[in-house]
Amino acid sequence: MVPSKAEVKAYYDEQSLRKIKDYVVGNARADAATAALMRWMPSNPASVFEVGCGVGYTSYHIASIFYNCQVTGFDISEKSIEIARKLFVHPHTEYIQADQLRDINLLGAKPAFDMIFLIDVLEHIPLNERTGLFNFIKENLSPNGRVFLACPTPAFLAWLKVHDPANIQPVDEDITPVVLQLMAEETKT
Repeated sequence: MVPSKAEVKAYYDEQSLRKIKDYVVGNARADAATAALMRWMPSNPASVFEVGCGVGYTSYHIASIFYNCQVTGFDISEKSIEIARKLFVHPHTEYIQADQLRDINLLGAKPAFDMIFLIDVLEHIPLNERTGLFNFIKENLSPNGRVFLACPTPAFLAWLKVHDPANIQPVDEDITPVVLQLMAEETKT
């Protein structure tokens, strides 16, 4: 059964404190993904968009390194965005909350992001909402822009379901090569 949007949002609101703990104590998977992201970041990005920014520490980290880069973080969790706006403030960061990407309003000229990234996010987007994500990427990525994503393997998700089911999220879909191929085709990347 697919959970309702309200159930998903409530789950991520509850998880916001764990995300602060991950920032303070560290989260090996997220830290490795962020390190890989930094290796793939364009050398002088002007604008970056994070899908599923949580409490905002990765967006803040990027803005701190690439000081002239405008970084926009997006999340469905109101609690996470509230925390991001209080804890991870930087003159070049903006945090946006909405139920879906199509619901946001990016002010000004048509944005063209040099990097759009998703760290442990794609597997949590319901299948019926992925087209909206893919359209957002296609419409908002600069001509030479890059997409970066990190996600758990299907084998790791299968292991979690058996050995650590408390860490399975309301939506936790396998990201297979077929899904990645579809994403590449639909985003024109």
